[in-house]
Amino acid sequence: MPFDMRFFRVPEDVIHYISSYEIHEEDSFACLSIVVPTLAVKRTMMRKVSSLRIQWFSIREYVCDIVYRANRIPHTESPIFTLLIREVMNHFVHQGNELIKELEQTLYPFERGYEGLYEAVRVLISSGLREEDVSILDSILEEPEIHLIDKKRAQAVILIASVMRKLVQEGLASIRSNNEQDGNLGIQDASLAQAANLIRDGYASLPSENVLFYGFPDFTGMQIQLFDAVVSKAQHVELLLYEVRDFAIVGRSVLDAAHDIVSSTLQEKTLHTATVYSAKHNDRVPEILFTSALGYQAELRDVFVHVCDLLQQGVAPEDILLVAPSWENYKPFLRYEAQRVQLPVAMTKKLHFPTQKTRKMESFIQMLLNGELFSLSTVFSLFSFDVIEREYTRCIQENPKIHARQSLLDDSDIIDYERVLLEDIQLYFQAFGLRDLEDLDEKELLLEEVWNQKDSAGNPKIYTSIPALLQMKQAYKKGVPVYQASRRKIPIQLLKYMQAQCLALLSLIKNLHKSIEDHSYRAVLEKICLVLGWSKRSEEWRAIHCALTRIEQIIYKGYSLTYQDFLSVFTVEIGPFGTEVFGSNTHDEPVILLTTLEESSGIFSEHIFMLGLNKGEVPGQFPSDPLLTEDIRGRLQTVLPALRTRKSSYLNERHRLYSLFSACSSAHLSWVLTDELGQASTVSPLIRRLLLAFPNDKVKMARSLYARARQDEVLPLYDRILLSGIHGEQDTYANALSLYAQRFWVDLYPELSDHQKKERIEKVIMGRMEGILELYPPPYSSVHKRIGPLGGMTGLGPLSGAIPEDPFAPVDPIPDTLHIDHSNFITRVEQYFSCPWRNFLERLLRAEHTEDPQKTLPQLRANTLGNIVHNALEQFVYVQSPLGKQPESQNLEDFFPPEPFEVIWNEQKIQSQLVEQSKNQMFHDQQLWPKSNDVAFKMSLPYMEIEKSLEFQEGISCLGAELEGDSYVYAHAEGGSVCPERMDCFSLSQGSEDPIAIRVLFKADRVDMDCESNVLSLLDYKTGRIPKSKEGEKEKRLALLKEMKHGKKLQPAAYVASYKALQQKWPELQGTTGKLLYLKPDISTDLSLRGFSITHDDEEAISVFARTLWAASLGQVLGVNFPRLTRRKNRAPHSTNDWCKHCNFQRACRFHDSGYRKRILESCSKEQPESIGTQKTSVDVSIRLRTWRDFVMKKVWNIGEVQ
Repeated sequence: MPFDMRFFRVPEDVIHYISSYEIHEEDSFACLSIVVPTLAVKRTMMRKVSSLRIQWFSIREYVCDIVYRANRIPHTESPIFTLLIREVMNHFVHQGNELIKELEQTLYPFERGYEGLYEAVRVLISSGLREEDVSILDSILEEPEIHLIDKKRAQAVILIASVMRKLVQEGLASIRSNNEQDGNLGIQDASLAQAANLIRDGYASLPSENVLFYGFPDFTGMQIQLFDAVVSKAQHVELLLYEVRDFAIVGRSVLDAAHDIVSSTLQEKTLHTATVYSAKHNDRVPEILFTSALGYQAELRDVFVHVCDLLQQGVAPEDILLVAPSWENYKPFLRYEAQRVQLPVAMTKKLHFPTQKTRKMESFIQMLLNGELFSLSTVFSLFSFDVIEREYTRCIQENPKIHARQSLLDDSDIIDYERVLLEDIQLYFQAFGLRDLEDLDEKELLLEEVWNQKDSAGNPKIYTSIPALLQMKQAYKKGVPVYQASRRKIPIQLLKYMQAQCLALLSLIKNLHKSIEDHSYRAVLEKICLVLGWSKRSEEWRAIHCALTRIEQIIYKGYSLTYQDFLSVFTVEIGPFGTEVFGSNTHDEPVILLTTLEESSGIFSEHIFMLGLNKGEVPGQFPSDPLLTEDIRGRLQTVLPALRTRKSSYLNERHRLYSLFSACSSAHLSWVLTDELGQASTVSPLIRRLLLAFPNDKVKMARSLYARARQDEVLPLYDRILLSGIHGEQDTYANALSLYAQRFWVDLYPELSDHQKKERIEKVIMGRMEGILELYPPPYSSVHKRIGPLGGMTGLGPLSGAIPEDPFAPVDPIPDTLHIDHSNFITRVEQYFSCPWRNFLERLLRAEHTEDPQKTLPQLRANTLGNIVHNALEQFVYVQSPLGKQPESQNLEDFFPPEPFEVIWNEQKIQSQLVEQSKNQMFHDQQLWPKSNDVAFKMSLPYMEIEKSLEFQEGISCLGAELEGDSYVYAHAEGGSVCPERMDCFSLSQGSEDPIAIRVLFKADRVDMDCESNVLSLLDYKTGRIPKSKEGEKEKRLALLKEMKHGKKLQPAAYVASYKALQQKWPELQGTTGKLLYLKPDISTDLSLRGFSITHDDEEAISVFARTLWAASLGQVLGVNFPRLTRRKNRAPHSTNDWCKHCNFQRACRFHDSGYRKRILESCSKEQPESIGTQKTSVDVSIRLRTWRDFVMKKVWNIGEVQ
């Protein structure tokens, strides 16, 4: 019977057509079947058209209904079809004729071999190839013209045609012969061919004589066969298609691909020319939002934010549709992001997430595939830990000495029980070079010799160990509990047991190949499960039992399985075991549908979100095939219209995209600029066309999930250029600046060609380099031609000499007056003296270091412990304050007039703070090993005992904790004094004895107030090394001054320097005291030697502090940022340098810098002027700058104590 093709513009017209058809032709419409591609389309249409007289079918439901009417069982998907093709091909190949020998040589360069052959045949049969088409296929492949496509494949095409003829004929014959039983063709939608055969042969009837097909823009080969069969039997068939507008080109429409496929295949059966249904609804242009994102997770989160906004506006979940080319790119984030915002979602194709069970079974399959070469680490992970634990317990109980002597698992408060035992066994075998099962078999005698050794008393050893078996174990050092690395021990009997089990497993795996031939594989697999400790009640064993049942069904049907075939079927059947499914609507409630572009045919919604619209995704990357090339596919389309080509794939995806547009009121189109690894991606050409068609729509940027840079941070490109000038030579900096210029300066030369622009930019850059070198000569970098430290990059010049705002502007001359940074924290000053170069990297460049990936053992750093103690003591003060929490303002001046409160020691409160801070700090440092919080808590308790003994014998009168303030010093090269609030600049013409008012900031860990004497005490906790000092306040003051002269322990001086400013705020203040309190546990240090303090009237301390602050401020202004260079007395220059050993930037500091270090050391060793006089007359600014740098650099060098 003929059929009709009707074209519609929008989904509302389809709904109107079906509804009106029901009204006007009620008699003939009494029994109507409407077939749609998927269940999702069926649900969508049933919501729009509610009628009891319409039977809605997904195509799978329609096929099953037809097959069941013929009392047959529908075919489903399985790997048997692949096995069938391989069997036919192997039979043909083994005939041994000359053609096959020649074919083997021809297929070798294709790198696909026989796999490519049966995959090509699979594609042809999937595209609808029938037996009567085989002869036409041969004639096309043997045409002389096809050889001109690629002369190198001319011979291969002839041979491939011969093989394909055999495969196709025998393969199709097998399909035909299996249509009477459950043959399980194994090809996706194989039941379509089965239903088509039953309809043609008259064995099955249709659910209805009136059939409408809707939502099939791209018929597959099997679907077109079914459609042909339905057309031949039904009374009336209509194919409802879309003719949507091309949103990128005005006035053009895009037809369904099904129109060409059906027209070329069933043209003689068409009732009349295709008709366009009269539009009842006007074309509408949706509101389009274009969004780009950095990473798939950022894109997904941005889309979910818009979806939540729609839901809050009252939009129903069914009216929202999310479409992506594939959800695999979003799989790592989709489940988390949906749960984070609690969105009800369902997917047309569910996502399966592996669990520990699935990974275990995957390892089991891999073990069968690889056999004896499988690694021991994965073999051990397959064993049931109950069996290993039982054997370990038995060994311990049989040897009470071991049980009393070692604490591997009984006292494992910081290590995971199961993981450590398995890793210890693995590490022990690896220490002897045993990495897989085969090694274990070959070196069995070596292990026996090691295990049979005797101790000094002549008794056999019952335990063993190796250096790699380390654990953190509690010990006492000077009466203080600490955690040290100790070695764990393993019972030898346990190792022997594991060796025996592994060797038994190896023997069973070797016998599995033979067992498949004599059909005894079930017994072998049962023994493997017993060796691994899997009981018959375990889920793993039940999954294996189901897979074996399926294999036995295949063998019962007469298929001969090879070893590889057995493993292939076994893998497919056991694959879904234990997976977690995401995207199923179990409660049948309103949900947001997530689908792919391929599955979106026939679906429409008011609000559509399309994700991942990148090149390679839309249109998709069509896989190249060395056998069925693009040109050959184009010629075969005369026989197989459904055979995919690049052109047809692109048109189909474009039509699906525009079909979704035509149905919605708002469309959100998004793509990624980079993936999660930083790999750049390109936007789809379809989106580029839409952006040209909608020029007024701006592209928005999705909010990045990465931490945003602060406003005062330099840009990454600026960082890169600046660092290249510091670490690299002049040419490196010029190249980096050239890359920047080629990107941002090209618009300055519109009249020039691209080549001329490049030459012009290079000349400008070289001229600028000459200007920098002329004004800022690198005195200590001439050998390496660096323009880095002391060469103009770090101290002066336009944007520090890195990126000029105007490329044509001359290089800024050196100014006479330079601005001093008056926002220096006192801790930054100390860091500057300890290493000016690290201070420069962290503070000015804000460079960030990465943790060493090799640091995998549990560790508790000293600074981590210090942070825990500091934070706990500060929170302890907060909770006893009147507010009960940290105040909004931490400015010290805001606490005057003072209102002190009493802080009393409370053991319960301090311990609760320690527990909380230990948890937070260990998480911050990513020290997530088991019981890490408990270890940190235990190690911080001695610090609290010392603090209690020092200060909390009774309550203290406190103002607050973590309070910030500032102080002002009138400083010069040899000293200075405290001054009122004032901030000066530095002039190159002044002398080293001319004072400069400098401001410094500080933060006190705790501030106390003596209400009787009105003396303020500012305290800083220290958890590091205690300075050596004799007893007595005078001796401790001298020890503190000694540290201050070398740029250390400057906080007390900064505290007392604020006395005058605070006295202006509160005139009743009689004095200030700055104090350092050392809490590091050490029973050899008396409590009286833990506190170091100075007062506001200590002029010598203020003078030392002013001299040090002057050198630090001028050093940073003049760019004196040298690496902390050299050796201490009697020590090697770099290998054991105390300054560099624990520095995170040591590689950046040491890389190819030995010559530069040496020259700075020689320069500082030379005779330098003891002072610089005031210069009133005009002088060469560059010479004056160099003189100041030499002078200040030697001051900083001497203060830093590195000789």
